[in-house]
Amino acid sequence: MKNLLHTPTLRKTATRMSVAVLAVAGLGLSSCGSSLPGLPDGDTQDQGAPSVADLPMKAVDSPQAQSDSVAGSVARGVFADADVKDGNTANFRSAAFGPLGDNAHESSQSIGVLAGSSLLIASPGDAKARSVSVPDDCTDIATSGAGVALACGSSLIEYTAEGKEARKVDTKGTVRSGTFTADGLGAYSTSDSDKVYFFDAEGKTVGDDIVSKDLDRSVLVQPHDGPQRVAMIDRTRTSINDVAPADKAYNAALRIGQGVGQVAASASTDGVVVASDTRQDQLLIYTMNDVVRLHQSTPTGHSPFAVTWDSQRNLAWVSTTADNTLTAFDITTGVPVAVADMATLANIAAVYPTGDHGLMLLSKNGDVQTIEASAIDTAVKKNADKPSTQYPVKKIAGE
Repeated sequence: MKNLLHTPTLRKTATRMSVAVLAVAGLGLSSCGSSLPGLPDGDTQDQGAPSVADLPMKAVDSPQAQSDSVAGSVARGVFADADVKDGNTANFRSAAFGPLGDNAHESSQSIGVLAGSSLLIASPGDAKARSVSVPDDCTDIATSGAGVALACGSSLIEYTAEGKEARKVDTKGTVRSGTFTADGLGAYSTSDSDKVYFFDAEGKTVGDDIVSKDLDRSVLVQPHDGPQRVAMIDRTRTSINDVAPADKAYNAALRIGQGVGQVAASASTDGVVVASDTRQDQLLIYTMNDVVRLHQSTPTGHSPFAVTWDSQRNLAWVSTTADNTLTAFDITTGVPVAVADMATLANIAAVYPTGDHGLMLLSKNGDVQTIEASAIDTAVKKNADKPSTQYPVKKIAGE
């Protein structure tokens, strides 16, 4: 992973921006007049036009899971109060509690789920999530430097894993999404603006930058060097937007295929970000070390949605709802290779690494599936000696 994770840091913002613009232009996102893949000839995308992606992108409904084949253990109804009644997996809002980086694996990680006026908190092994009252106008949740950040009306609020309010920042309008970094800085978007607003450790707004119109997800990223950054996701325009609270700057944007499902960042210090393109059935691997870069993509099963990065094993995991399967991809060679797959519950909405190097999967009906580290290691080892059916491609006769 060295060649992927340790890209030389660019020394000047101007240089970084020029590189970013070239990268974005190559993907057809840098200007309002750029044609986008999937749009009819003559159609273009701008800040006021809908994109090829829907908002939010909906994963297909899963078939009934076979209980005798589901990997690991299952706890029913842990997050039952967050059951998604409208059937859209994307409306199951959850986030892992911080911190990121060197302290990320010191204890089993807690998960927060936003359910109306409640923040539901549970750790691996819990039979039932505990409920913490939050404002009834909270609409989004994101991992933060010291816990999770909730977007609530005209406030961005940080909660610890104990359910205590740690910080509260007044926002310029109705906040749509945002988060706090470990050093107290942060960024947020609002529902009526195409700007990202930056605030300092005292909660004072200290700058803004025009980024994109519908920034509705925030993903905290820990680069291998330097302060934390935020990947702000525009699900309408299916883009990842690299913003730096420490610099009060918008760095660059790239497309996430044609229908972003979910985006997740590494809990470690490698700057890895993984994303699912639910529309095109693919998994994409980015880094945000010097500037956001797309490194690899690979086909998946139908309807990929929940994703996570396993920094312990250097594996990207993706859950496909069409077949109730969780697949691991090894990307260390530069070509993604499927190295393990496991049966899951129906309609997996989120996947998280646990503190003991296992995995915690959340179904949209509130059930939790936990896979222990030993089971994961066994599955990877079992497939190590098998010839790949996906990569490399089938050899041509005579080679």
